Amino acid sequence: ANEMTVGIHDKGRFLKLCFPGSDLNIIHGMGDGGTDAIGGKKRGCMFFFQHGPDLADMEFIGEETDNLHGGNHGAAGFVCGNDFRFGHRGSGTADALREYCNREKLPCTVVPDQIETGTLMIAAAATRGDVTIHGCIPTHMDALTAKLLEMGVHIYSEDDRIRVRSNQIFRAVNVKTQGYPGFPTDMQPQAVVCLALSNGRSVVTEGIWDNRFRYVEELKRMGANIKVDGKTAVVEGVEKFSPAKVRAVDLRAGAAMIIAGLATAGKTEIEDIHYIERGYDNVVGKLAAV
Repeated sequence: ANEMTVGIHDKGRFLKLCFPGSDLNIIHGMGDGGTDAIGGKKRGCMFFFQHGPDLADMEFIGEETDNLHGGNHGAAGFVCGNDFRFGHRGSGTADALREYCNREKLPCTVVPDQIETGTLMIAAAATRGDVTIHGCIPTHMDALTAKLLEMGVHIYSEDDRIRVRSNQIFRAVNVKTQGYPGFPTDMQPQAVVCLALSNGRSVVTEGIWDNRFRYVEELKRMGANIKVDGKTAVVEGVEKFSPAKVRAVDLRAGAAMIIAGLATAGKTEIEDIHYIERGYDNVVGKLAAV
């Protein structure tokens, strides 16, 4: 019989379904793929939350299932048939998942990083480029794609590729971050770079985290016109940025500084790049290859 548990963690109530048996029968939703021993057999579990899952949920699932990935918390996954697909947050998690699948002789695919894909899409748009990104899942980018299209950017997608082409001044748009499948909070700083170069006034509302606009002072060093009031930023577009020395105050803010630098004539110097290196693999090499 299936085991069903209703519990509470720091974000609210959750429902956990476990399926004893010889296979990991995770069918839908947030799955941990745990391997608790029950009479020598394995069991799979699903977690359902009342809200869109975020990092706190991922860490909670990781703590529940650290036997799977050695304490590298933050794994979220879903299963279609026998095809295991895992997204990942946190250093080492993807490698641990691959090791587990190899050991158990299970097919395993690590889902492309949605935020890295989005960062590259915005970088292409901000630099008025024509860039094709390979090895991504276009449907995962629907929220960002919709906003870029609204801004006047041309987006074409096919199979595992997204082409971004931009050759005009951006239209101002309003953005509110939400849990998936809404606009990602981790794409908010990068998107603001484009909005700061748009024609008109945009309003950006942060619906997930407090104090997410710390990077704004760095963009203002480059000439951006942004006013922050709590979890809302009013962005008045300017014609161009000026080069300056700026700081990466966190991971995604650092990505925004890279995009701003790429969109600016002259030399932009970014300090505290360890934040960027923590979340983007070989970002310099990937951008230099374009």
